[in-house]
Amino acid sequence: MTNRRRERSAPSPKLTIENLSAPKSTRLRSTQERRALALGTANVQALGVQKAIRVALYLRVSSSRSVESNLSIPEQEKQLRRYCKERGWIVVTVYEEAGKSAKTTNRPQFRMMVSDAQALERPFDVVLIWTTSRFARSSIDYALVEQLLRSHGIEVLSVSQSFARNAGGFVAKRVSTMFDEYHSIRSAEDSINARRQMVENGLWPGGMTPDGYTLVPAPGQRDRKVVAIDEDRRPIVERICSLALHGDGQGPRLGVKAIAMWLNSRRIWTRTGARWSSQAIHRILTCSSYFGDHYWGVDPAISEHREEQDPVLLKIPAIISRTMFEEVQLMLGKRNPKMHAAKQVSSRLLLSGIAHCEECGKAMTLRTGKTYRYYYCSSANMGKLVCSGPAIPEKELDDAVLNAVRSRVLSKDHLEGLLGGLQRRERSRAASVSREMPALRSRVSAAEVAMEGLWASLRLAPTLEKDPLFQKNLRLAADELEFTRSKLDDAVEAMDDAGDVSAAAMQLFRDQLLDILDGPNVHRRKIYLESIVQRVEVGQTEVHIEGHIEDLRKAVEASANGSGGSSDPEVRRYVRRWRRERDSNPRYGLP
Repeated sequence: MTNRRRERSAPSPKLTIENLSAPKSTRLRSTQERRALALGTANVQALGVQKAIRVALYLRVSSSRSVESNLSIPEQEKQLRRYCKERGWIVVTVYEEAGKSAKTTNRPQFRMMVSDAQALERPFDVVLIWTTSRFARSSIDYALVEQLLRSHGIEVLSVSQSFARNAGGFVAKRVSTMFDEYHSIRSAEDSINARRQMVENGLWPGGMTPDGYTLVPAPGQRDRKVVAIDEDRRPIVERICSLALHGDGQGPRLGVKAIAMWLNSRRIWTRTGARWSSQAIHRILTCSSYFGDHYWGVDPAISEHREEQDPVLLKIPAIISRTMFEEVQLMLGKRNPKMHAAKQVSSRLLLSGIAHCEECGKAMTLRTGKTYRYYYCSSANMGKLVCSGPAIPEKELDDAVLNAVRSRVLSKDHLEGLLGGLQRRERSRAASVSREMPALRSRVSAAEVAMEGLWASLRLAPTLEKDPLFQKNLRLAADELEFTRSKLDDAVEAMDDAGDVSAAAMQLFRDQLLDILDGPNVHRRKIYLESIVQRVEVGQTEVHIEGHIEDLRKAVEASANGSGGSSDPEVRRYVRRWRRERDSNPRYGLP
């Protein structure tokens, strides 16, 4: 009875050059056969065919629609069995590989066949295939596996191709397998070009969409697909991003592992019904597709033989805003233990990461005992000779900072004074740059003309490239162009920033933030306190609080816009902060 190997998928050892160096077994001649050969009384050809040849059939198609010049699997088996019957060979096993490409040897039935062939007792004598392309599409893989099987006394024979067992046959077989590989590479190249053109036309090129999206027929092209939002999965993607930025309202922001545990504990599964893993969460949080930019062709396969090309952008519907995506990336970067202390993000300590010792500049950490909790300079842990900074009770320092923020930063008069002064400076700056704008544009145009003239000279006389004077002029022209463009960008940004903030917007922001700072949730207070406070310097007798006025103004504007659909102020995180008296890092050189 024929043994059909269709379901078993046990892996075999990896096919490498090392596998060929030590075959498990070879057929040894008996003492009687070797004595007959030595005396010259044996029929040498008869010794090799004393028993019927056992055959293993290997059948493969690359897809269910493949009809290889192409034969389907049943037709291949029919032709191969007829071939064996005509020669009196016995088919002992059949390996069927449906829907698998032969670009690599990573095929379950193929690897099982190679593993079976290396058994101590040889299970078959011949592997019979329809064409060499059914066995492998890589000339290297074909040669490697054929040599491995031959070392175990097994031949690979093709029904539709005949190769003599001499030097000419060896070359013919290598040429045939190389043409199989060429055909595979050319087909892949044509497929990549076609899919690239589909992306440029706004169509989905194939493959699985990111979680949260589905495919619908393209307008006017029923056989093509475009991407649409899957409304059933959309809330899950939004919740994952929200957990990373804000937490669940009961604790701190969640990391990728904590988000996976949060979803799994509530029986919210992936679209395949599986449990969430940290890797799956990280892929969603770092995928630009969710704000509408899907890039195709980012990671080409190692086996692809083609010129390197830039990824193609496919615009798809956005699930989250680009601003939210960028905040998530900043959050992930802040949690990266190679870049920052990750515990500062999830710590219950209100001022972790922003409180610093005034004496040495090191961060303030928590020191605890049975009955006390103190902020303590981290370098003081190495001894008083390193730093003799203060130790302040946790509640005392937290209350002092919160009271200062409430009474000073968020007081109505102080907030209006801070933002009013900033707006006056910005309006003054905007008026100044509006007068300078024509001159700046002319200077940029002149610099561009100078650069273009130098490049034109170089195209006409390539030898100028080695001329020191030409190199100096080119360097100066490039510096001038970069400088003038930078000045023009700053001027345009200054004019865009010169917007007024209404008193109503300030009052709304103040009321919302005061409610949060007075609330019981420490983690929530910490999130919004970090939004407007950059640094708290703790001295022996004084505490200094610093920030950036411009970020305070933008937080007020974002809160007034209400883009988050929430009653909370839409504050920005991990950006430049406000400072009380004057800008410590003035953007435009003004006080």
